[in-house]
Order: sequence, then structure tokens, then C-alpha cells
Amino acid sequence: MTLNDLLDTYRRHCEAQWSADERAAWATQLGRIRASGVAAGALKAGDLAPDLDLPALSREAGSAPTSLYRLLAGGPLVLKFVPGRSCPYTTLELRAYQRIFEQLQSLGGQLLVVSAHDAEDVALHRARDALSFPIVADPERVAARRFGVLVPSVACAEAAAGTARAEPITVLPATFVVGTDRRIAFAFVDPDPRQRAEPTRVAQVLAALVTPA
Repeated sequence: MTLNDLLDTYRRHCEAQWSADERAAWATQLGRIRASGVAAGALKAGDLAPDLDLPALSREAGSAPTSLYRLLAGGPLVLKFVPGRSCPYTTLELRAYQRIFEQLQSLGGQLLVVSAHDAEDVALHRARDALSFPIVADPERVAARRFGVLVPSVACAEAAAGTARAEPITVLPATFVVGTDRRIAFAFVDPDPRQRAEPTRVAQVLAALVTPA
């Protein structure tokens, strides 16, 4: 079963239990995200990736201050943006990446996840799901804005009263594979945040970057 097969199964199971208000709240939010055009405006394959300061990653590793460009000196990078641990689709997605993390490393690649939540939430997420790859907090959405996956505030629907499932999406889940030349080799940004890049496809792109032609 692919990741998106699993996510679709989960979606059908959950939505079968939703009330009419919850369905309406989610449909409104999704409609606003689509209308915002954020997915179309995100960085694409062939674009130069912007540099990012990564102080949280430096503190975690106990190393000197680092950045995205310095990180790329160690090999091509799978860069993921996620809303945070409260998103069940993100939970399933990152568990799938944990299963192939050693494969990505064996290919000479790296994996970095950028969460829209704060450092405390990131720590809880890593501990809960036993995630061994680095996750950095971006509560100010600085990195998300630079990669074009920040959902405009006008598109963030307010959750319906008492409807926890309608939590506003402020950052689109996105996956980028960045080569050591700082160019984006692969980009997946879907206006429906329930859709995610398949980890197997991401691994294939990474393998192509590290295998001589």
C-alpha cells in the first residue's frame, strides 16, 4: 500500500464520522486554500532554493550555526514542510519517512523536516513517533514563506465552533528535493493538504541526483 492509499483510507474512515458542520468547515477551508493560489506560487523544480538559517538544528547537533546551504555541502536534501503533530496526515507521512530514512542516508542524501509549530511541539512529535531525523521549528513561518508554501491569512478559515477537525491550515505540506547545486530537483505542493509526495518517488529522485549519469 502506498502512502497516499493509506491516507485516503484514513480520510474515508474519518469523514464517515464527521457531522454536517465539520464537513462544511473543512470544505470552506479547502476552498479558500485552493482559491489563494498558494500551491501554484510555490517554488518549483529548476528554481534556486533560498538559503535558510537553521539555528535550532545547530543547537540540537551542538554544532556551530548552520544554514541550508551549509547543510547541502553534505549531500542532496529532502526538505519537507509540515503543519505539525496535530495533523494526522503528517503523522502517517513522517512515520513512512522514518521507515525509509536509512535508505535515504545510504543513498548519500539527507532529510530535514520544517514544522509550523514551536520547539516544544517538535520535541513531543519526535518522542511520540520515535522519529530519528531532524525536525526544526518554524513557528514564525519564515522558511515556509521563502519557499512559497505559507497559506495567506485570508485563506485560513476559522474553525467552526467546537469543531476540532477544522483547525486552520497555515502552511501547505510540501516536499522539495534540493541538489548540492542548490537547485530544486523535485517539488510537490498540492492545494489539498491531504495529498503528499510518495516517499518511494522522493527516494528515486534522490538516487538520480547521487548516481553519475
